[in-house]
Amino acid sequence: MERKVRMRESRVMMRTTRRVGFGMRAAAIALAGALLMAGCATQPEPEQDPFGAATAELLVQLEQIDGIADVRQVLNALDFSISYSVTDAALAEQATLEVIDTYEASDVPGALKKETAAYSDDAQLSLNIIEVGAPGGDIPHLELPVPPDADVTTVARGVAAWARMEAIGGVELRTSTFSASGFELAYTVGYGGLLDGVRPTAVAAQMNQIITDTGLDPSTSTFAAALRAPDLLNSVDGEPKYVQGTSLDRADQPLKAVAGPNYGSVLYFAPENFTLDIVLLPSLAPDGTLLPLDLTSEAVLAAAPVIQADIDSRWTLRDVVVFTQDGSQTYPMRAS
Repeated sequence: MERKVRMRESRVMMRTTRRVGFGMRAAAIALAGALLMAGCATQPEPEQDPFGAATAELLVQLEQIDGIADVRQVLNALDFSISYSVTDAALAEQATLEVIDTYEASDVPGALKKETAAYSDDAQLSLNIIEVGAPGGDIPHLELPVPPDADVTTVARGVAAWARMEAIGGVELRTSTFSASGFELAYTVGYGGLLDGVRPTAVAAQMNQIITDTGLDPSTSTFAAALRAPDLLNSVDGEPKYVQGTSLDRADQPLKAVAGPNYGSVLYFAPENFTLDIVLLPSLAPDGTLLPLDLTSEAVLAAAPVIQADIDSRWTLRDVVVFTQDGSQTYPMRAS
């Protein structure tokens, strides 16, 4: 009897031990899970990129400056560029001083130094002045390096001069540079400008005056002019319309052969359906003067049948128009 009692007690003890053991294991698992969850909740967030954070904050500040728009920032090796367009030429100088001051007061210079620590040289700021509304990519602009010893007032005056030169009618500024040694400026006079009487020599004089008015020395700057026209243009209700898919690639060759060494390029102008004028643009002298062509009425009349045979018979050749320094000269392609 006593033995049976001891056996029952033993079985009770075993069951109790198993329950206690199970409870302890469950508590341990719950505790581990709680600790794991707590660990997940308190894990530090990934460290933010200091350079990205600094440039993002700088962008917000730059976009608040009056007189500029289209602000962009690009780091290319050791060149950190701030691009923007000038929306008000009268504010260009002051806005540029604010851009430089805002950059220098921001966290970007310090973050930039860490970002480019692998290089032996320090990164350098440059400003790129672009046309209002211009898309990104390789677009015409003014490049202004701003080294640590730069005279920021001179840089700001360069931007102000560029903004005023950009407003000259009939002219398109090309990618140019400005530094303490002045402008290296490239520009083109378009077909519309030529029609309106704009000539590169007059443009250079305007640019020199703008540079002088801005407080800079025009004698330290150089200008490179060019003429530009589309391949084929026609006018519909007075609005220019470019024409695609023509077979006029070689039509100017007979004229080019008699135009002499100053031949530059050709434009085909269709004033109405299948009526064709051939417009010749001469080369430019170093000072931007339009050079004369060796063209005569007799040479044009002789070239007309050759040109006509080489193009679609639906085209009616009308005139050859030659731009000159003082205006233009017209040669009929048919005998009167």
